[in-house]
Amino acid sequence: MYAPRGISLSDVGDIEVVPHGDELHLFHLTLPNHDVVQHRVSSDGLAWRALPNALRTGDPGECDDDQIWTMSVTEHDGRFFMLYTALATMDDGHVQRTALAVSDDLIRWTKSGQNPVAQADPRWYEADPAVSGNVSWRDPKPIRVGETYYAVVCAREADGPLMRRGSAGLFTSPDMETWTVKPPLFAPRRYWDLECPQVFEIGGRFYLTAGIMEDGAQRYWVASAVTGPYAVPPDGGVLAPTGHYAGRVCRWRGKDLYLCWHAPRPQARYRITGSSVDWASVRNPHGKFVVAPLVLEPRPDGSLACRGFSGWDAYRTDDLAPAVPMPMTLF
Repeated sequence: MYAPRGISLSDVGDIEVVPHGDELHLFHLTLPNHDVVQHRVSSDGLAWRALPNALRTGDPGECDDDQIWTMSVTEHDGRFFMLYTALATMDDGHVQRTALAVSDDLIRWTKSGQNPVAQADPRWYEADPAVSGNVSWRDPKPIRVGETYYAVVCAREADGPLMRRGSAGLFTSPDMETWTVKPPLFAPRRYWDLECPQVFEIGGRFYLTAGIMEDGAQRYWVASAVTGPYAVPPDGGVLAPTGHYAGRVCRWRGKDLYLCWHAPRPQARYRITGSSVDWASVRNPHGKFVVAPLVLEPRPDGSLACRGFSGWDAYRTDDLAPAVPMPMTLF
């Protein structure tokens, strides 16, 4: 479990988790300023130590000179490629684009001279902020299938009911540097946005997950191929407990882990609309924080079960005792 420290009480934003060797790396946004991507590392998935900050907003005139939003990190041919969401002051921050930074060691990052590397194509996506107030093209996350990287992104269709244009946009690359924007991978026509979308593979099936603002749920869909079609699984398609949101999935030490931030109930300004958070007794001055991993396991019908993380066993000092029922008081 992790929350930023310091007198500023800055908040953890959307995250990315990257297995590397025997360690797990965590990158996260820093709220409310969105000016730096922080970097942490863990050897057990629970305790995190600080590493140098990975990325900061750019100089005036650059595509990320206003803010940096959600990122992802992918290894390709021995190098690491960070796709991240760039907002520019020339648009007053109302247009989201995809930028790229590259590293040889996960520590020192250099921004691409070709930024931005992808943005909403008006043939398929809303690309004018006058339509709905902002251009959604954020939270990029690629998966490699064969020789192609398929990156999904929170986007909105160019037409259809205004409140239901949220889609998993798509752009592809052979090398993580040169990208081609494609039509949406998935467009359910039910939601405003599909936040932090990700495609991952477990047990021979492909899954698409995204955070849904309307009900505060981390939802998912299943397909037999990376390009879909994606359908609601038999269990209804809610991936994680209430309050878990904007998560990432990775495979580490032979298990498929889901990590995310969590919003405790006392922090009303971060309460997810339409839902109540499950940890009602949490007191945390930092607001949102990264919770312990959950383990995803496939069921025979294609749905996913969410299990507890075995890494907690290393922290046990005694055998577990059965819970003692609390006395009930009638009023």
